[in-house]
Parts: sequence; structure tokens; C-alpha cells
Amino acid sequence: MTKEQLLPVILAGGGGTRLWPLSRTRHGKPFLDLTGDGSLLMQTLQRAALVTDTAPIIVCGEEERFLAAEELRSSEISGGRILLEAVQRNTAPALTLAALEATRDGADPLLLVLPSDHIIDNVAFVEALAVAALHAGQGQIVTMAVTPEGPQTGYGYLQLRKSQSAGDASFVDGFIEKPGDAAAKALIKSGNVAWNAGIFVLRASSWLSEVEQHAPDIISACRSAFDKRSADADFIRVDAAAFAKSPNISIDYAVMEHATNLVAVPLHANWSDLGTFDALAHALPKDEHDNAIVGDVVTHDSRRNFLHAESRLLTVAGLSDMVVVETADAVFVAPRNSANLAGGVAKALSQSGRSEAAQHTRVQRPWGRYVILAERKDHVIKRITVNPGRSLSLQRHKHRSEHWLVQSGVATIELDGVMKTLAIGQSIDIPKGAVHALSNESDKPLVIIEVQMGEHLSEDDIERLEDRYGRAGPNA
Repeated sequence: MTKEQLLPVILAGGGGTRLWPLSRTRHGKPFLDLTGDGSLLMQTLQRAALVTDTAPIIVCGEEERFLAAEELRSSEISGGRILLEAVQRNTAPALTLAALEATRDGADPLLLVLPSDHIIDNVAFVEALAVAALHAGQGQIVTMAVTPEGPQTGYGYLQLRKSQSAGDASFVDGFIEKPGDAAAKALIKSGNVAWNAGIFVLRASSWLSEVEQHAPDIISACRSAFDKRSADADFIRVDAAAFAKSPNISIDYAVMEHATNLVAVPLHANWSDLGTFDALAHALPKDEHDNAIVGDVVTHDSRRNFLHAESRLLTVAGLSDMVVVETADAVFVAPRNSANLAGGVAKALSQSGRSEAAQHTRVQRPWGRYVILAERKDHVIKRITVNPGRSLSLQRHKHRSEHWLVQSGVATIELDGVMKTLAIGQSIDIPKGAVHALSNESDKPLVIIEVQMGEHLSEDDIERLEDRYGRAGPNA
């Protein structure tokens, strides 16, 4: 397989609810390190680099753009493009935007469409891709087929044609998306079915043609949104109002159920989409009692559990077949075989306006990150890390004052037009309404402790006056 033949399209959107509280709507599963091998997005970038030298197109949501940009930077892959979805519209519109970007200059590449939240054996993946690229180059749409391990209800199923094959691939006669328990058992019993891995190889023009035929509302909305796009630092932004008119629908429902030139290539790669805590537990090493353990966990007389501790000691005794997940701001406990309960909890939190549904206490920003150490009605304490050579926006706040204490590094501060330099142990007060900025002009990380005080302590109380990351303007 020639490496330059494939253009990776990495789909990194999604709701971020099925693995709550590890994943959140503003910090989805692709950006988590769940297996100790780096974030799932980073693993996907590295996997794509095994089969092509072409820089990827990443499609993600507005809220996760800086997470995606940081992963792309850390991968040391140059030339990658990040397409931003103004609103979530599922995988079919996302792929349509990517195909429009891929064909923008008259090219018509083969697209390697990759979900960004799977684990796969890379050797088997490369072998399957060689076959898939051959079929896609001949004009077929190729999907990857995984041999079922049982009647799972969380996966989509491919019905493979019994009487005919396409050499080393199989024709696909139908899709069944996440069947119920009885239907899943019937499918497994019938034979000639496979799990749909959600990995596709196809010509960009083929996708656009299929969408035009089977989902014209998608192509209309996406073309309108893409035609009004703008470039913003590392990102390509499409028009939000136009994109919002697109149907919210998956690749499978929009096109693959109707496509007539669809073939499936076997993928024998220990594949998992890590869609539930049970699936995650299966992917992780176990102790002598079949517990999957992450973090500082002590067990006694406990078996077959998934136990995850993020910020403190977690102890369990006499516990079996359960999920216990601890993060800095939430604890989730549920039976291990109840795959959808985490999403239900996340939905209930969102409906009640709880911030824990959307955001972790650790937040990535283009200049670095911050961690919320304490949050009360009248004050918030953060630990802010500013990367070398980076700076926060020139800004002011209407409703709060701030106190900054330098914990490590050297801080360069602008306060109402006056420049100041603070070293370790030094501090400064930022009055309400004062114009201020924080910079790290050194070659080492800057860490400060920030104490916010006031009657309204929210991220929307930021009026950005100047910003190197394209966020200038009130409440941007």
C-alpha cells in the first residue's frame, strides 16, 4: 500500500456521557488516557501514521478544540487540519464536512475514516487496511468487520452476503444498529454477521455522491456551512446557523444502510470501542481476583470489579461485579453489567444544570491548563499552569477580584498598563475591573495559585480585550 494514498479523517466529537464521570461533554472519551498508552485520540493519530504520511483532518466540537490542538501538537504531525462542529450533528455531517474540505482544491483522495475512541491491535489494522485500500481504490465503499464475541447490544451489526464474496472481502446486505438483546441473540445464531467497527475507507467523491442521493438535507446544510467557513488560528470554523440545519444522524443510518457498493473487510485486531465500563474493564489487566484497577485502590474480598481512583485512595470490601469510579469532583457506583446507567446519570446532571456533567475540574486552554482546587459560592481557588512562551488574554472582570501567588516559575504581569515581574512566593492583587494579563516569558512552566472573590464567579465574566488565540471580545 502506498502511504500517500489515504487521507485520515478522525472523528473526535460525541456526547462524552457513556463513561461519565471520566468523560464529560466538554472533555470526551477521545481525550482520555484509559489504557495507559496515551489518549485515545493520540493512539488514533499514531495508528493513522502507520499507513499514511498524509496529515489528518480532525473533526471535533468547539468546546474541545484546544484539547484536539494540543494532541495534534504533541503528536508532532505537521499540517493537520481541525474542523469545528458548531453544534453536535453526529458522524454523517461530520464526515461530509471533512469530505468537502478534502476536495476543496479539486483533489479526490481516498479517505480513511477513523473513530478516535477505539483500541485496536495495530499490526492487524495495517494488514486489513492494505486490503481495504485496494477495494476502495476500485470504487467500493469499505467498512471493517469484527467477528462477534457474543450477542452484544452496544454494537452495530453487518449482515454479510452468504452466496457471494468480493475476494478477500464480503458484500454487505444490511446494517442493524445496536439491536435489543433478543435481536442480538438471533443475529448471532443466524451466522454471517459481524460487528461494525465504524472504520471506513472510501473515495471522498463517493461519500459526497452517496450523501447527495440518500441524505440531501445533510449535503445542503453542510455545503452552505462550509462555503461560509473561516480560518481561526489552528481551526476551520463552518457557519453555525447553516450547520445547525443538518439532520443529526450517523454514517450508518444516513448512507451505509442504503449503499449498494458496500463491502466488509475482516479486522482481526482485538478491537473495542470502549463504549461501556464493562468493555473498558475487559481491555485492562486484572488482579488475581479479576478486578480491573486504575489508580490508588485497595481491595478486600472483592471480585470482578472495575475500580478507578483519580484523586484519592479508594477502598472496597466485599464487593463483586460493580463499577466504582472516583474523580476529583464526583463518584459513580453501578453494577458492572448496566452499560447505560452512566449516560443516564450524566443526562440527569445536565438537565439539572450541574457543571459536573460538562466539565472536569482540570481544563485545557491554548496557553496551558487550570485545575479547580476549591469552589464555593463566594470564592474559587485554581492552580494555573502557563506553558513556556504562552500568555493569557488581556482581560478584565466586572464581578470579581483575583489574588495571584506564584508557586513556580516567573510571572510577567500587565496590570492597568504597568508591567510587573513576580518570582516564587510573590503575589499580587487584581482589583475588579482592572485590565490585566499574565505571561510566561521563560523556558519553564509557570504555576500560580489564583483565588477569585466576588458575587459572580463564572468563566463568562471574562471580557477579552486582546487575545492571540482568536478569542478577543466580550465573553468570547
